[in-house]
Amino acid sequence: MFLRLQLSRQLSRLRSSLFRRPKRAGRRRLSVLKLEDRRLPDASFAVVGGALVLNGFDAGDTLTIETTAPDQNQFTLTNGIWDASDDDSGDLFTLSAGGQVLTVNASPDVVNRVAVHSGAGDLAGVNDGDAGVQMRLLGIRGGGDVVLDNPANNFQIISAEAESLVLTDSDDIALNGITVSDSLSISAGGSINDVAGTVLDVGGNASFRGTDIVLGNNAADTTNFGSLSFSASGDVVISEDSGTQISTSDDITMVRRGKSDADVYRRAGCDQCRDHRR
Repeated sequence: MFLRLQLSRQLSRLRSSLFRRPKRAGRRRLSVLKLEDRRLPDASFAVVGGALVLNGFDAGDTLTIETTAPDQNQFTLTNGIWDASDDDSGDLFTLSAGGQVLTVNASPDVVNRVAVHSGAGDLAGVNDGDAGVQMRLLGIRGGGDVVLDNPANNFQIISAEAESLVLTDSDDIALNGITVSDSLSISAGGSINDVAGTVLDVGGNASFRGTDIVLGNNAADTTNFGSLSFSASGDVVISEDSGTQISTSDDITMVRRGKSDADVYRRAGCDQCRDHRR
């Protein structure tokens, strides 16, 4: 009897503990703890077959390129950082403490061209620094608004796929594929021409300023501009695959090939001149 009574009491205590309503704790105010701002590496770099390849950018990154010394170029990201794990080549690469500035120390024998390729989305833009850019070949794909307008710039060959492109070159410049959805403006201290078999496709106005301008004259070229303006101290030979719409404030002289020397069209302040083919 005694054992039953003890067992009954223990069961009763167990039920009470299981089904007891918890005590109401005092009210606690919720607070949001601010986490440390973090930037994850997004851009990669490597030398492949003599080309410095920069890629993997996040959408909205802005890249600034500058030649800071002979055989030394800096690549600075505004909204991203370079992946430090790519830095495995000794003295060729140097990263800043924050990872935003990549310095490449290489002669043209080691790096003879630079290829900038967008990643998850197009770059917001590509710019030049205070010292300008001096390099043999620069290729940009998914560049957003590209502005390389420093008078100290000196390229031999450039290719670009972007929304818009403004380029200043101190010497001769060759175009090896330009696809721009908006406007194109190229000013050179020397001649402007294209590489044989290249594509020049500009949705808006294409503006050229140089000594001699020769574009679209190769059989394999594909050349199309929304409208065209130019200024040159020498010869201008531009052949489009579609109708030509000229928009310029300069006096221009146009000669139709195959006609007599007297068959010359001269127009002062020619604006919106359509389909004048050479």
